[in-house]
Amino acid sequence: MVQHWSKQFSPLQSFPHSVVVSVRIPGLSRSLYKKSILQAISEMVGNVIKIDLMMVKGARGQFARFAIQIDLRKPLISRLRIANRIYRVEYESLPMVCFGCGTFGHLKGDCP
Repeated sequence: MVQHWSKQFSPLQSFPHSVVVSVRIPGLSRSLYKKSILQAISEMVGNVIKIDLMMVKGARGQFARFAIQIDLRKPLISRLRIANRIYRVEYESLPMVCFGCGTFGHLKGDCP
C-alpha cells in the first residue's frame, strides 16, 4: 500500500494503521456535484487527500471518487445518508474489507 513516509515505518508491521485509499460513492445525485458538498461528503468517510476533479466535471459517470486517509483500526464506513438517501461507499484499493465487523484484514465470510 502507498502511504506517506514516517520515521515509525517498519517493514515487519503486518499492515499500516493509517493508509490512503481510493473511495467511490456510486449513484451520487448530480445536484451534489459541487466541490464544497463533495468535500463535506468525503469528510464523512475520512481525512480528505484529494477530490477527483474530473468527476466534478461529470466526465467519470455517476460516481464520486476521492482519495481518503483512513485508520484501519477503526470500523470503515460502508454507507452514507445524504439528503435522505442511502449511498454505498466502495473502497477501491482495499481488497480485504469485512463489512460484518467493519475492519480490514478478512472478508465477511471469514469474520471471527
